[in-house]
Amino acid sequence: MKSKNYLLLTLAALALLSNGCGILTESHHQTMDYTPVFAAAAAGNVAAVEAAIQQDSAVLKATEWDGATLLHLAVQQNHQDLAQALLQEGANVNALTTDGLTPLHMAAQNGNIGIITLLLDNKAALDPIDAKGWTPLDRANKWGHADAGAFLKQRGAHAAASQ
Repeated sequence: MKSKNYLLLTLAALALLSNGCGILTESHHQTMDYTPVFAAAAAGNVAAVEAAIQQDSAVLKATEWDGATLLHLAVQQNHQDLAQALLQEGANVNALTTDGLTPLHMAAQNGNIGIITLLLDNKAALDPIDAKGWTPLDRANKWGHADAGAFLKQRGAHAAASQ
């Protein structure tokens, strides 16, 4: 029994070392990818994000380690006023994360009809397919947001063919 526990402990330690957990070895995420402007966006700080954009408009195209843009973060955190400000500044309404998520996928998953409307009014693609093969309508339904799903259907959205 002792040798079995020792083996499991050794395997766990090796897994941590080989995966670069950031505790014992360097993380695979670039720290410069998560800047104060991303923290401000996650917090919904419109003034700080607008100031960063005024200083360098390239932050509108910047991404975090998972490919999320400032708009993704604003939508994910349900900051509609920030999402609107970012869109007015020229943020890409159809930007993709590394998992193929658009801001509309995130708004649908949150069931946020206000943000869904804002994104669609700014020419968001209605039926993009993410890495799981899901459309925003699929995400609204899978997360139990029937009202958001019905709203998307009313606007012409479709579920993925594999559903």
